Amino acid sequence: MTKKDYVPANDLELIEWGGNAYLYAQGNSERWGVIPPNSEILSRFEDYKAAVERCRMPTRSKVDTLVKNDLKTAVVKDLRSYIQGYVARNPLVTNQDREMMGLSIRDTIPTAVEAPTVRAMGKVVYKGAGLIELLVMPEGDISESARAYYGNKIVYEVMDMEAAAPQSIRDLNESRFTRRKKEKFVFQPEDSGKRIYFSIRYENSKGDAGPWCPIFSAVIP
Repeated sequence: MTKKDYVPANDLELIEWGGNAYLYAQGNSERWGVIPPNSEILSRFEDYKAAVERCRMPTRSKVDTLVKNDLKTAVVKDLRSYIQGYVARNPLVTNQDREMMGLSIRDTIPTAVEAPTVRAMGKVVYKGAGLIELLVMPEGDISESARAYYGNKIVYEVMDMEAAAPQSIRDLNESRFTRRKKEKFVFQPEDSGKRIYFSIRYENSKGDAGPWCPIFSAVIP
């Protein structure tokens, strides 16, 4: 489904919507824990309003239109930057706030995500001294819609070359969780030449976990 752009294209509608959004943000930014719209973007918005008024006059010129269009581009960028940076993903911004600002209402009903059944597998890519990139991929078929909601639980352990290899997942004492398909591991110089052991599994947002992959290893460059 195509999302409707929340920024109006029409000049007069943009002025009404943008002015309301800025005014509401000024009154509520402290509650949201963010900075209010600054004087620079508010001044540019006022310049845009004046330019629109000039362009509505019968005496408008091509230069007036060009100036208005340039200001509109800047104003739209300002509005998007403020909303995306301080409002859109801010958990303190309520759906009532969003409605008052003319933004889409957040869907608070969680999407049902099936428990992972496919094993996650890892491929080690050497990126340079002390740097390994772990590529995470499914062993079998998995829908893109389901994969988008899965995270990767990675357990690992750095061991001396002469140490006995771990025999179970419980022997891997370090862990991290990521949604990235490419996860970087950065090591200290003294780890060079040691061996790192990994295992990975998929987990969904409810904590349902798929099977661990077999333990695999790489030598730290």
